[in-house]
Amino acid sequence: MLLGGRFVLDLLPVLTFAAAAQITLSLIAPDRLTRLVLVLLINANLIVRVVLLLGRLILAPDQTRFRLVTLADETAAYCYVWLRRMVALAAYGLLGLDALRLLALPDALADLIGRLIGLTLAGMAIILILQNAEPVRQWLRQDSNGSRLAKQMSESFAALRHRLADVWHVLAIVYVVAVYTVWTLEIPGGFLFLLRATGLTLVLLLASRWIKQGLRHLITLGFTVSPDLAARFPGLEARANRYLPVLQSMLGVGLTLLIIVLLLQIWGMDSLGWLIEGSGRKLLSSLTIVLVVLVFAVVVWEILSSWIERLLQETEHDGQRRTPSARMRTLLPLLRNALLVVLVIMVSLIVLSEIGINIAPLLAGAGVVGLAIGFGSQTLVKDLITGLFILIEDSIAVGDAIEVAGKSGTVEAITIRTIRLRDLRGAVHTIPFSAVTTIQNSTKTFSFAVVDVTVDYKTDLDLATATLTDADTKLRTDTPDYSEAVLEPLEIFGLDRVENGALILRVRVKTQPGKQWSVERILKRGIKEAFDRAGITLPGPTQLVLQTPLVPPEMPVAPTPAAAD
Repeated sequence: MLLGGRFVLDLLPVLTFAAAAQITLSLIAPDRLTRLVLVLLINANLIVRVVLLLGRLILAPDQTRFRLVTLADETAAYCYVWLRRMVALAAYGLLGLDALRLLALPDALADLIGRLIGLTLAGMAIILILQNAEPVRQWLRQDSNGSRLAKQMSESFAALRHRLADVWHVLAIVYVVAVYTVWTLEIPGGFLFLLRATGLTLVLLLASRWIKQGLRHLITLGFTVSPDLAARFPGLEARANRYLPVLQSMLGVGLTLLIIVLLLQIWGMDSLGWLIEGSGRKLLSSLTIVLVVLVFAVVVWEILSSWIERLLQETEHDGQRRTPSARMRTLLPLLRNALLVVLVIMVSLIVLSEIGINIAPLLAGAGVVGLAIGFGSQTLVKDLITGLFILIEDSIAVGDAIEVAGKSGTVEAITIRTIRLRDLRGAVHTIPFSAVTTIQNSTKTFSFAVVDVTVDYKTDLDLATATLTDADTKLRTDTPDYSEAVLEPLEIFGLDRVENGALILRVRVKTQPGKQWSVERILKRGIKEAFDRAGITLPGPTQLVLQTPLVPPEMPVAPTPAAAD
């Protein structure tokens, strides 16, 4: 209210002057020419005073509390002084020039004076821009914690604001020169074009800001994973967030390029025609194909990779936990790596083809190199082919206990060319597939724990057999590790052989793969305890002693017939 009252009080002298001038002209009744000259001068004075009143209303250079904009006292006074200079020159200069034209000033001289006045105004505007280049640059570069403008602008426009801060004065000078050129050359529709282009530019920049914020919001909502889905797929949220910054950056770049194209179109450069009908159409088509190929490759990779990872993880079904098989843990990582290589090669070739690079020499060169490698590295090819068939036939898998090429141990890793074993002592053996002729896998589907039981020669075999069966039954009842690992009851083959005065009975029990060694130890202990309870003794060491006299006795001599007689 105080500001409005002050404006009314300041406006009263202007209105009084206008009324007094009108009354004076009516009283003195000058001739037509004099009246027109006086009206022009009076209008010039009124225009200057009204514009200065509006500037005083907004800037309030002498009253800080009445200022409508956030400016320092020095800045407000500076802006008011430049406003007064330029308005006074424009109003008094141009309207005064019209008065001189009425007083028979030659048109050529009047046009020259008018061009000089316009040039002076343009020069003053350029000086004003250059004087404020650095303060405006700093103002544009302020972050969200600084100016009010920066708070309203999105963080995504930070890079654009920094670039604009570096070149804003150049753009402003170019705009001033364009306005002066249109005015001084009297281009038909020039000012209308500038006004329309400026308005559309401001609208486009504001709309692009809102559109970009809306796209970011939609992308964030689209990549948000619900708690139920995150619980079902633990790695889905991290995988989605991995592409969120990339997608936002791509949309930002695409929106920026679209804005540039539209700005060029607004300022009369026919950029849309170049994109639709000119050479830009091919460029746009190539970029679209490249983008589609990249998106398709990423989608295929993510779907198959997540599917493979889900298969490799332990899952629960009907309340029971399922562990992926050894074959899956061996083949699926190799399949994923092969898929990655194939996608990278195919996408690279398509992108190179779309950007104008002839890939025929690359394909031919790759074929020649592959043929040379095939002839020069026959062992490597043999490794690859043998390994491929071994993996397809599921002969071995990670975690199996095998014996191959004279080495035994547990399979730690399988590549497309080698097998890596770790033996009982911890040593690692790397065996190429070309060295594999036979494979002994002790942990395939199921295993057998075979035990040879030695008893005394005098032991009753029926008692020994019954005792072995009782030992197996007791272990199944009292030993959880044994009962969980054993698949079928003890199988007794009977008497296998006789050695050194002892009877050897052979028994066998079917176990889960890889459990035969632990089952064998438990079974031996159980048999020993059962034999102790049944009183069955194991044969001790025997020693045969031959007693031979040191001097052999004399052999009796049979009498001859003659001696008998």
